Amino acid sequence: MLKTTPIPSLFGGVSQQPAAIRSPNQAEVIENSLLSVADGSLKRPPTRHIAKLMNETPGYLKVHHIFRSSTEHYVVLISSASVRVFNGSTGAEIAVDTTTYPSVLNYFITSNPTRAIGALTVADTTFLWNREKVVATSASALTTPPFFLYMYIKQGAPKTKYYIGMDSPGPFAYDYTTTDDPATFDTNAIALALAVQINTSGVYTAQVKGSLLIVNAPGYVPFTWDVQDTGGSNYTVGFANQVERYSDLPRDFVANAIVEVKGVGESGGRTSFWVKYVYSTGAVQKGYWEETVRPQPGEVTNFDATTMPVALVKLPGGTFRLERPSWNTRLVGSTATTTPVPSFVGQTINSMFFYRDRLGVLSDENVIMSRARSLYNFWPKSSVTVADDDPIDATVNASRVSILRHAVPFNKTLLLFSDQMQFQTGTADILSPRTFRADPATEYSCSPSVPPVSSGSDVFFVYDKSDTSPGYAGVREYSVDPGSILNVAGDITEHVPQYIPRDVYRMSCSTTEDMLVVQS
Repeated sequence: MLKTTPIPSLFGGVSQQPAAIRSPNQAEVIENSLLSVADGSLKRPPTRHIAKLMNETPGYLKVHHIFRSSTEHYVVLISSASVRVFNGSTGAEIAVDTTTYPSVLNYFITSNPTRAIGALTVADTTFLWNREKVVATSASALTTPPFFLYMYIKQGAPKTKYYIGMDSPGPFAYDYTTTDDPATFDTNAIALALAVQINTSGVYTAQVKGSLLIVNAPGYVPFTWDVQDTGGSNYTVGFANQVERYSDLPRDFVANAIVEVKGVGESGGRTSFWVKYVYSTGAVQKGYWEETVRPQPGEVTNFDATTMPVALVKLPGGTFRLERPSWNTRLVGSTATTTPVPSFVGQTINSMFFYRDRLGVLSDENVIMSRARSLYNFWPKSSVTVADDDPIDATVNASRVSILRHAVPFNKTLLLFSDQMQFQTGTADILSPRTFRADPATEYSCSPSVPPVSSGSDVFFVYDKSDTSPGYAGVREYSVDPGSILNVAGDITEHVPQYIPRDVYRMSCSTTEDMLVVQS
């Protein structure tokens, strides 16, 4: 017997469930319709043709949209070794300067720009990275400084012997004894008297800078030495390019000279750092010590710019320029001991993000963030102490390998996606190397090639089905349940397991239309 039931609206959408359990307001297939709870089933609004951007068929393309305002929109099309920009409102092509930085287009050589190229827009700069490029460093021009013996006369005292000895070549020994006459125990006079003796040797050369005695051998070859005084060696400090304590350094020294300090790290262990004596500019010339990089051949101070992300910059005249950013140089410490290179060196860059005034990079299992308010600087400003605005380089807290693919700022934190897990950072007021941590939040499969998109208080991400519906993909909605301590990511395509074809490469959402678009 035929039974009829009124259906007020089909706003339940499509369902691939069996007819017996499917809701009455759902259909098996809906084409060219837009369903609304208020208006029922409406004809789908048409697309609007603006312009034909390209006459040729480029194959794989990376498409990125730059929205500067509601009336200013640009479309970036990236193919292998090509970057083109179009006006999103008119379709007119906009000039891109690629000549200022020769060979910059070589960075985009790939067989599949859709999968390999990533894009992130921060203000008027769009960072573009190639997931197939391994980040490398460039050779530095650092050299080992010449060998000098420094004898710093800290204090002059009456009836005190000041002694300096050099050996190999040698031996040579010189001393100067003061008397009760104040002129004899002036620190400058003591240094000068010893220098006069040393220069008579015909082997060593001595110079004087105030109360500092500077000695070198022919060819600046290293030699053994001894410096002491009969006041318990409390009046002098002797060192050859290295001191035990920072307090042993003279106030006045040789311009641009570098000295190693055997300091004590924050953990209490011994660690070296290097300081350079520089003169400040101004009416009164004053010198001061500042931390510097270890002067050793082979020390890494720069990234290889040809392997680092490229910047597409909007210029004031309305055109664009493709350039290699001026990534900051390492200025302190040693990469062998105190200041290791960022963990993305030797790895590929999976994704980039902008979070709390820092430029972030995901590489392998690591989260790397630039210095706060300094997007191009991934080096600390000191190798001795850790500052809150220093770069962050950390791994996620997981017991198994979790290669990080995507990062989405979400719910006042940062949501990180690996292939099988999701991680969430803390909500500390200060984001610093001391407080950063990324703990597991949920365990759901996620497509490594489709960046998740946020919409209000939710984040949508794609996963590929391989068991019940091979050849298809699904979408999960990640949200925070205020009444629970757990986060959830419900499958919003559970009722349509064979609806979205596999190999999705892009998602986009509209909060005004409550619509999620998936491109496969």
